[in-house]
Amino acid sequence: MPRRESVIVDPVAAHVFRRACAAVDPSLVKTLQERMTARVGRPRAQSWYVMLVLAMIAAIESNGELFLTRINRVAGRLTAKQRQRIGMERAASYSQVDRALTDLSRAVEETVDNDTGEYTPPKLGMGLDDLASLIVSGVLPEHLKNRPSVAVDSTDYETHRRRRAWRKTPDVAPGSLPEPDAKPVKPGANESGWPRIGDDGRIQATFDPDAREGYRAGKNLSPKGVFVGWDLHFAACVGESPEDAVAPLTTAFSIKPAGDYKADGGLGVLDALIRDDRGPDTALVDRGYSYLSAENWARELGLRGIEQVCDLHTNQRGVHPGPKPHTIFVDGALFIDALPTRLRNLPGFSIGETQEETVEKVALYEERLPYLFARLGPPDLKRGTQRVRGPALTGRVRCPNNAKSMRLSPATRPTLDCDPHGCACSIAPTLGPDDHLQIRQRHPYGTQQWKADYNRRNHVESYNASIKFHHSRLARGSTRVLGTNKTGILVALLVAANNIEVLLSAYEWDPGAPNVPAEEVTWRPSSSQITKRRAFAHRTRRKPDQPPPGEPADGVDWLQPFSLPSN
Repeated sequence: MPRRESVIVDPVAAHVFRRACAAVDPSLVKTLQERMTARVGRPRAQSWYVMLVLAMIAAIESNGELFLTRINRVAGRLTAKQRQRIGMERAASYSQVDRALTDLSRAVEETVDNDTGEYTPPKLGMGLDDLASLIVSGVLPEHLKNRPSVAVDSTDYETHRRRRAWRKTPDVAPGSLPEPDAKPVKPGANESGWPRIGDDGRIQATFDPDAREGYRAGKNLSPKGVFVGWDLHFAACVGESPEDAVAPLTTAFSIKPAGDYKADGGLGVLDALIRDDRGPDTALVDRGYSYLSAENWARELGLRGIEQVCDLHTNQRGVHPGPKPHTIFVDGALFIDALPTRLRNLPGFSIGETQEETVEKVALYEERLPYLFARLGPPDLKRGTQRVRGPALTGRVRCPNNAKSMRLSPATRPTLDCDPHGCACSIAPTLGPDDHLQIRQRHPYGTQQWKADYNRRNHVESYNASIKFHHSRLARGSTRVLGTNKTGILVALLVAANNIEVLLSAYEWDPGAPNVPAEEVTWRPSSSQITKRRAFAHRTRRKPDQPPPGEPADGVDWLQPFSLPSN
């Protein structure tokens, strides 16, 4: 009599299984099989493909939580056909899941012999940033993960281990963005033997050897605060124009201890894209990156052939001397010194301001344009140089030292009162890497073109909200392992699962059962946006100062009770 197969109480849903299989990058599986499979000794009980599929199923089902115990339970919930499809011949134990994560975390580490100084590259042939980026982008169609522009940002991820030591100010890397408005840490009594000094020389305040102190942005009108954990750096795809609309999807991911130098994480995600032949041309970043020194950020971007569009910190704005006489730098752009005084120190943009206030500020920044040195050709990103032309050469102003410009209409161009012995209106200087490279941009700060260009960075902010609130619940305790490598691998799986949710909700495309080819996947507006364009209008509400509607028609008694007509 044949043995009857046991009944699975809660089997893995077919659509979840298909999506998990589609999310595993075949090139990553091939690399793991080649580099992480022993040539001698007992073979692995479970292949790397099996372990990745099990982990992805757990990530898709978890809604922002991924534990090793849940990955192990998934193995017991697979049906016979599902096990046969992925090549799972025997049951998986918890020790096998734990060992696979440990082996994978060690395989992305670079080692240096302390005695000989000999450097050993990662066994996997790639670092943690490359591995995490392959995991998060494996499910994305090619035209969505290979974009000319990306938005880069970081968000906080707190360790699940409790804090054992406190400091008034966090131990962050020198040269980071100052946070004077951050809420100070509530002091507490340090436990015996804490704080410790970690392997990187920074303060260790928890049992996790890699979690560090850092600042995190305020949420829900709360001030900035201090936490212990990691900074998660994301690169989100963005559209090139309003017609090229894309939903927020992460194409690369990097994890660094909190408080580390921001350039390490930001360049980490960009380098991962470059090594995967998906290097962007433009990076949209906020002040956390643009505030870094030119040598550590802007210069490094240029060497990679990437141009930045950034916001400016208060300390970076204002008037600075120019490279030539009669020139000044204002908010990262080069102007002639004839720029009116009222246009030199304009207010910046703030959170919560009305649309009318923003339009008024942009109009003031637009008034600077006639005095601007315009670009003469594309920048030489490798050398960090950019040639520009004076406003008289571009026909923006009428300068008495340039006869051709004086023939222009005075009704549409300002007429300058320049010194006959010399001015800068007709020169074409070359800006070098020492001429405020970290805040130079293709569009002057605050103008309408800059606003439209920089506002594309909202995609990565939307993804931060997506993975923490809208489609997932990534928060403290979402993973419960120690170390940057193990935490980064599990978080990368959660990010990949969140990408699947975005594809389903924004694109109506199921990677497990695609209704259209991947190259034809296009963004679809949400239901809330569709209802805003409906043909009928809402009932007009009565304003408080308006009288109530008119009296009922004559002959109608509204107080008389309702009665059925008699036969």
